[in-house]
Amino acid sequence: MHSKAHRPPSQETSPRDLWRPRPGEFTREDLADALVTAKCAGPACSHDRANVLATLGAHGVLTVDTDADTLSPKLIDTYLQLKQRGRI
Repeated sequence: MHSKAHRPPSQETSPRDLWRPRPGEFTREDLADALVTAKCAGPACSHDRANVLATLGAHGVLTVDTDADTLSPKLIDTYLQLKQRGRI
């Protein structure tokens, strides 16, 4: 997997300010819209799908990677697995 080159942060931006988690500050819809708008997810994705899923998972985001035809069964299976493991 290869990542795109990114511009270095500006002199005014501290590395500590680049990512600071703020739980509850944004709704799920806000976050989903941001991922699609930034082309990190959705039909016009500029990043490798497996890399995006791995990165989200590394940050504790639970994902269901499937197509629309199998979403419901896959979502239910994932929910039951999470519940069995005590994660929800």
